[in-house]
Order: sequence, then C-alpha cells, then structure tokens
Amino acid sequence: MKRWITLLILAGSLSACLSLNGNKPQSGPQTFDFGLGEPGDRIATQTSIENIRSGDALNNKRIRYRLAYQNAQQVAYYADSRWTAPPAELLTQKLRTRQAPAATSNGCLLTLSLDSFDQVFDSPTASHGLVQISASLQQKKSRQIVASRTFQASSTAPTADAAGGVAALSKASDQLLTETLTWAESQASTACQP
Repeated sequence: MKRWITLLILAGSLSACLSLNGNKPQSGPQTFDFGLGEPGDRIATQTSIENIRSGDALNNKRIRYRLAYQNAQQVAYYADSRWTAPPAELLTQKLRTRQAPAATSNGCLLTLSLDSFDQVFDSPTASHGLVQISASLQQKKSRQIVASRTFQASSTAPTADAAGGVAALSKASDQLLTETLTWAESQASTACQP
C-alpha cells in the first residue's frame, strides 16, 4: 500500500513538473502542430498515397508520453497540451508537403498506418520522440500487396516537456516520411505496372 501511495505522489509530482514551462505556470491549455517550417526536399512520387490511418489509441488530439525509466508499457497524456488535429492527420499534412506528385502514375497505391507517436522519457530530464508507421504498397487495380515494411524514427527532445516532445516528434516524422516515400518509389519501380 505504501508503495502505491509513493508511486501516486511521484506521478503527481512529475505531472506537475511536466506541465510547467521553466518555473512559470502555463497560462492555459496549449495547442501544437508541426509549425511553419520549411517542407524540406520534396520527393517526386508516381505512387498514389492514401491518407494516413491510425487506431483508436492515436485517433485523438492528446499528446502522449511514456516514462520508459519506470514503465515503458504505460501511456500517459499531458494535461494542458493538445495537438491541433489527431497525429495521423498532422502526418498526412506533412506528407503532402514532402510529396511532389508526378504527372503519371506507376499503378501503385501506398497505404500507411500510424502505430506509435510518443514522447519517450529515458529519465526525468531526457526524452525522445518516437514515430512508427506500417507501410503497404499495393497494385492499384487489384489491391494485391507487393511490398510491406514497418518504419521507425526517433529524435532527441530539446526539452523535457510537451513542447520538446512536439519538436522531437516533428523531426522524427520528417525522417520517417522521407525514408518511407523513398522506399515506396524504389519498390514501385519494379513491382508496379500502370
């Protein structure tokens, strides 16, 4: 019983620390997206790409984090920080800014499913953003799968709070989407027919 009380007090203290920006209390709920940053190098794609999907656990605007140094299987949410849209929707928007669609199609369709989108704390002061996507490349006409793969990317968070997690998740998303689009075009060049 004492152990549970100690854990509750520790979790409450950590939650209070995570919801502070420096030493100042935040003035209310904060909302985040991926910002107005440069879209980076655009990747020419002949592959059609569906909007990114996600399961129910990620189909909301709450910003998730995990305290891996205590229990990596337990998911927690920031109390006063939210996304402007569910993560799969934000990733789809980012994907569209990275994609440079070609005039002709290669006959393939890429479907993406968001599996993980978490800020992972390795210690109370160090964390990273972790993004994982399952990709499936299909013949557009028959929907036959010609290739599939899981992609994962991570990036160190500059600060141990929601804003740091958002920055890390944005950077990891850029890496992951570039790798995924490059893979899809490479696979489609030999596996798909218009």
